[in-house]
Amino acid sequence: MIRKILLPVDDSEYAQRNIEFTCELAKKLDAEVTLLHVVTMPASMVPEAYVDSKPFLEAGEKFLDGIKRKVEELGVKASSSIEVAYGNPAHTIVEYTKKGEFELVALGARGRSRMRNLILGSVADTVARNAPCPVLIIR
Repeated sequence: MIRKILLPVDDSEYAQRNIEFTCELAKKLDAEVTLLHVVTMPASMVPEAYVDSKPFLEAGEKFLDGIKRKVEELGVKASSSIEVAYGNPAHTIVEYTKKGEFELVALGARGRSRMRNLILGSVADTVARNAPCPVLIIR
């Protein structure tokens, strides 16, 4: 039985649909949803370069608090977490999934073209291939 669902969230146009779908699923399964927002920091090529992550984290926390309120208004028990990634956020999602022993990851696919995904890959594809549990990709 699925009791712990990880829902990575961002501010894309698809996020609201992903949230609503996952909340409906969580209610049917009587599962708890953990919201994860990954703040992606630029991977500096110059070791001396320093980027202060504090403003990014504060904005991410504010965003995540709003999403958590929406999820709870939909009648789902929720917790939230924010992580920082340097580079591809998919690797951070996979590692967080492993640490939290989640039973399902639910995330959206942005519907990029096949050619672009072949060249760049996608967060959903990377998570689906590397997560230690089932991955539900919402379109």
